[in-house]
Amino acid sequence: MDGQNQEYTVRAVQCDHKASEEEVYQALKRSTADLSHAWERLQRAQTIAIKFNQDFLKDETPTFEGMRLQLVSDVVAKATVRLLRENTNADLFFTDTSVYLKEDNPEPTENTHLWPLMQQLDVPYVNANMPPFKTYPVPGGGQMFSQYVMPESVMQADALVDVQRMKNHVFTGITLTLKNLDDVRRS
Repeated sequence: MDGQNQEYTVRAVQCDHKASEEEVYQALKRSTADLSHAWERLQRAQTIAIKFNQDFLKDETPTFEGMRLQLVSDVVAKATVRLLRENTNADLFFTDTSVYLKEDNPEPTENTHLWPLMQQLDVPYVNANMPPFKTYPVPGGGQMFSQYVMPESVMQADALVDVQRMKNHVFTGITLTLKNLDDVRRS
């Protein structure tokens, strides 16, 4: 698929920062219910990688009323895992690249905020800073870059679910999943 003449749909839901886990889950379920093409692909997947925006210096992480700002909240992460488990048979793992992660250590740091929750949910972590890396061409040639250097561990997943927050970003100004392109290691 070249994407040149493809129509896209944007879905947005809003939950108060004090919404319950069930309210967040139901909002996520409603917002993704009609995404039949995406769900078909996810249901065929044997392995799904989840990329959460969740990495920030622990002692400097901005918060509001106990909630992390600019990072995916625990309730959204939990709802995402629940929805994937209820609708797929895939093995799940979560992944990230970070300036805070050491390339020679596969374990997350205290700055990987969702690590304790993912341990409770039995979702393993893959440090995408660790080799091996491989260069992958962009289908259709790309409009900005024709290829990216990506971690093979992530690229071997059958599907990627990218969970983000609208936030400001030094490089791009404002970001959704587009910022995650900045996380990719380039040679």
